[in-house]
Amino acid sequence: MKTRMYCIVNQYISGIHAGIQSAHAIVELMEAYNLPANTPEEFDAHYLLKCWREKDKTIIVLNGGYQSVLQDFLTQVKSVGNLPVGAFREEWEALNGALTAVAVVLPEYIYNPEYKPAPEGAFIPQHVMEVNDTYTDKETDFVHAYTPAEKDFIKTLKSFKLKGE
Repeated sequence: MKTRMYCIVNQYISGIHAGIQSAHAIVELMEAYNLPANTPEEFDAHYLLKCWREKDKTIIVLNGGYQSVLQDFLTQVKSVGNLPVGAFREEWEALNGALTAVAVVLPEYIYNPEYKPAPEGAFIPQHVMEVNDTYTDKETDFVHAYTPAEKDFIKTLKSFKLKGE
């Protein structure tokens, strides 16, 4: 299964600084998953991180909007339950402890979901489209059944734009 690291960055962070804040959040994520896994959810998260770290290595940086949106996103990621996630806050002296970036490793069934068919000729933005109930990996025949939390998370993820656009 393919994976990608998604970094959601505060809208007020631009240019190379968006990359730097993403790197900070990735380091926080790596530190958080440095210890051995103890629960099934932690095993899943460690496995996704291992796949990304050893094989896939793709990083996507998205514009996350205001700090409150980043905080809501972080809460939503944690509600999904089995995704490795890290967040970076600037020092209190620098930016009053502002949350500047959230990093999360996502499996392909989250970042590239299968959608229910749209009416012919209709253009529907991805964050509005209805996600199928299941995802089938064409290479491995792995089938994933989406939870309601995952479907909501996908809609949120698809509402963000690439940083710099």
